[in-house]
Amino acid sequence: MAAEPLPHGLAELIADVDEATGRLLAGLGGLAEADATRPSLCPGWTVGHVLTHLARNADALRRSAEGARRGERVPMYD
Repeated sequence: MAAEPLPHGLAELIADVDEATGRLLAGLGGLAEADATRPSLCPGWTVGHVLTHLARNADALRRSAEGARRGERVPMYD
């Protein structure tokens, strides 16, 4: 069975997300474990807090996208 074509502009958006993800991961490559405890630019948050927020948000978005692929509405957060 052939995959359905992507809606107009979606392929470009996916490419943009892939590129931004690559830049984020490249920037994280130089972090040491001790960097996680440094203050971030978000008041009251450490670098570790921000990284954890990004990771859990990505998990939630993936869960929602996988549900949508199955035709289900899956909330980002339980």
